[in-house]
Order: sequence, then structure tokens, then C-alpha cells
Amino acid sequence: MVAAPSDHVATPTAASVHGRPGWLTPLDAEGRSHEPRWSPAEGMEASVLGDGLTAADTLAVAEAVRFDRRARCLTPVRVTALPPGAKLISCGLSPSVVYEPEWQPGVMLRFVDGTSGIDLFLGGDPAAPLTFPEDLVPMEGGRTAWAARAKTLVVYDLGGVRARVSVRGRYGRAEAELIADGLVRVPGAERERPATWSASLTGSP
Repeated sequence: MVAAPSDHVATPTAASVHGRPGWLTPLDAEGRSHEPRWSPAEGMEASVLGDGLTAADTLAVAEAVRFDRRARCLTPVRVTALPPGAKLISCGLSPSVVYEPEWQPGVMLRFVDGTSGIDLFLGGDPAAPLTFPEDLVPMEGGRTAWAARAKTLVVYDLGGVRARVSVRGRYGRAEAELIADGLVRVPGAERERPATWSASLTGSP
């Protein structure tokens, strides 16, 4: 069994997920956020952050998390251009309904070259209001926008999908634009149906 969390103000209570023992910890005094933490298998620990969810809803989300099957990472848009030396190191699906719902469902691709990196997020409804980042400056007649402080480029509508390119390290606007200009919509990919997305994340269309 996992140890009871000791890094929160509230007292954790015993809970179980998939019949495995664990703890449920309120993250605020109002009971608006909760974190279940449990051990899905010996030597393994998992947790879910339910920001703005009741205890029952957060536990329901935890019950839906599966560790007994393999999953492929798919994308509705293929990356065809990268700065020299940049390599793909991770791909993750984002089913969140709490954080940035205007970008869901989506996929995050991460590229690095030494201490520089690129986070590319693909997904979301182009018609949904965009709240991040705050200092977006429109470009290309409003098709894209650049946020200098966040070093983030947004492509508002890429064939029915949004794209967000965030760069760090020595990378800047030029590298973000290189990535954005090389994004190609996967033929037949539907925004609300990740099963129609492609497992070929990079390369020529």
C-alpha cells in the first residue's frame, strides 16, 4: 500500500481504486479539489488531480484509468519540419476536461535538442474562445498569433484543428514558425475522433 501523503494541509482518508488500497486527499479547505493516490501494482504508484471535482467524481476518474493495456499515440496533424538536431522524445494524449478545455481532445509532442525544446499541442475546436496566452499578437491576417513572453505561436485553424507551438532555450519565433509552416493535416482525421488520427507523427505527408 502507498504511504499516506504528508505534503498536504488536509488529512487524507483511506480509499481504494480498482480494489487497490490508497488515499484520498482534499487539496483545499472548500473540498473543490481532490487527489486520490493508489498502487495499481506492486512497486507502482499512481495519482489523479481532480481540480474542481468532487471527491466522488475524482474517484470515478481514477477508476477509469487503465494500466492493463497498451496505447498508441496518434496525431491529427503531422510534423514535417524541425530545427536541425531536434528530436522527438515524447508523445502524450490529453483527455483533460478541466485544464484548457478549448484544446481538447488533443495530443502533445515534445522535441528537444540539448537545453532547447519545443512543445507542440494539436487539438481543440477552432471556434472555441481562446484564453491563453494573454499577450497574443495576431499575424498573417489573424490566421496565427505570437506571444513573445510565453514564446508561443498559435495557429487558430489548421483544417479544423488548433495548433500551439511553445519553444524554450535558444529557440524563438523563427523555430516556432518553422514548425507551424510544416504542419500537415492528416487526410481523413476528424477532430472529435482520435481513432482516425495517424500513428506517423513526423515526416513527409
